[in-house]
This record gives sequence, C-alpha cells and structure tokens, in this order.
Amino acid sequence: MNNDRRKHRRLNLHLPVFLSRANGDFMSSETVNISTNGFYCRTKQAFTPGETLRCVISLQCDRSPGAEEGLCLDADVEVVRVIATGSDSDFGMGCQIQNYRIALGAKDR
Repeated sequence: MNNDRRKHRRLNLHLPVFLSRANGDFMSSETVNISTNGFYCRTKQAFTPGETLRCVISLQCDRSPGAEEGLCLDADVEVVRVIATGSDSDFGMGCQIQNYRIALGAKDR
C-alpha cells in the first residue's frame, strides 16, 4: 500500500538549480526530484519556510564543454520545507513553484 499523500508524482531528476534571495544572496545546488509544481534540492545554506526565492533550473540536456546554452525554467518559488540532513551541514529543501517562464539560456532571462 502506498502511503504517499503527495498530489503530484515526483521524478528523480538531478538538474542544476541556481537560487537567489531578494537581497542578492546567491547559491547553486542540484535538484533531487521535481514534480509539476515544485522540486526538492540540497543546499549548504538554511532557508526559512515561507521565504520567496528566485530560481533558475537548467533544462539543458548536453552539459559537455562547448555545448550551446539550453532551456531554463526561470521561476519564483516559495520554500515550503527545510530539513537538516545531518551530513556536512547540508539541508534538504522543498520548494513550490509560484510562477515561471521558460527561457533560452542567459540571453532570454
């Protein structure tokens, strides 16, 4: 029996994600999983549930050196969950996507 109460199916997908606060603080991470309305990632910095962040998730398939820039999901997200993972001061963070647009690399942001 599946006790998962989530409304949306999660996909284990590791994509680069860049997070920034309104004050300009910036950090990079990688998604652990994504769904149609959010994602879960690990960070070295603790965020606060309810905090709004700007994020860019790279959807580029070819990450080899010299590859052209690919698509990005450019979004405002709300931090909905933060968990201390106990390893190397890492935190697990669940974010809900508030609004987004698809951008073509840095030129379209």
